[in-house]
Amino acid sequence: MARVAKREQDKKLLVLINNKSRQEKRSSLRNIIKSPEGRYTPEEKMQASFDLQSRKRNESKTRRVTRCRACGRNRSVLRDFNMCGHCVRKYVDLRYLPGMRKSSW
Repeated sequence: MARVAKREQDKKLLVLINNKSRQEKRSSLRNIIKSPEGRYTPEEKMQASFDLQSRKRNESKTRRVTRCRACGRNRSVLRDFNMCGHCVRKYVDLRYLPGMRKSSW
C-alpha cells in the first residue's frame, strides 16, 4: 500500500500539470529551443533554455506516475484497469472484474 504522502504529492503534481498557462509557457519555450536555425538567434535559444530550466520540474508531464486506483502502488499498473497486477488478480478472484478469469494452460 502506498503511503498517503505519495498520493498527496501526486495530487499536487496533477494540479501543476493540468495548469493550462504553465503548459503553454513550457511549450512556447520548447518550440523556441527546437526551432530551425535562423529563426531565433543562439542567444535567444540559450535564454529560452535557461528559462525552461528555471521553471518547476513537476510542471513536466513526464513526471507523472501512474498509480493503482485501489492501493496506490506505482509499479506494474495495467492501463486497461488503472490497477496494479496484484489488485487485478485479487479482484478477478473475487469476481469483481466481469469477463476475466484465471488462465490455465
